[in-house]
Amino acid sequence: MPLKKDRNRGWWVRPPSLNPRLTVPRAKLPADVIDLRGRHAHNRGRYEARVEGAVRDDEPLGDAPELRIITSKEAWDYIVSIAPPGVLRRRDRLMVEEAARLYRDIHNLSVLADIEGIPSVVKAADATAFRSVLGRLGLSPADAANVTIPKRDTGNVFDD
Repeated sequence: MPLKKDRNRGWWVRPPSLNPRLTVPRAKLPADVIDLRGRHAHNRGRYEARVEGAVRDDEPLGDAPELRIITSKEAWDYIVSIAPPGVLRRRDRLMVEEAARLYRDIHNLSVLADIEGIPSVVKAADATAFRSVLGRLGLSPADAANVTIPKRDTGNVFDD
């Protein structure tokens, strides 16, 4: 590997991109891939929570959305309806509110542009923020692999 002289330190170092100590860790495998490869059978304790608590989405995509102006409440209800059961909790209310506001704005601007026959005027910042909020809630396809639903505690087995 080529070495470069560092001006600040005065000695030869590897460039940061080639330095093995500065590499990014590998991303988690989705539960489906773990199942397919049979890793959960080999090392149960390591993958048990991810495989058994994984969110499974077997529903079809469905029809195209209606082209009409929506309210904030309708946007909230839609986002809650597409989330897998058990994923959203009370702590997620502010993020869902932000997602609903962004979805309402983006959807309504797109509908108005479609009705009037003009190009859409959705801000890139709003679209990026919406994608980010969906990712944080685990509603984007890439982030859905990291979402697990914890098992409910059934109580003490010795209670009568």
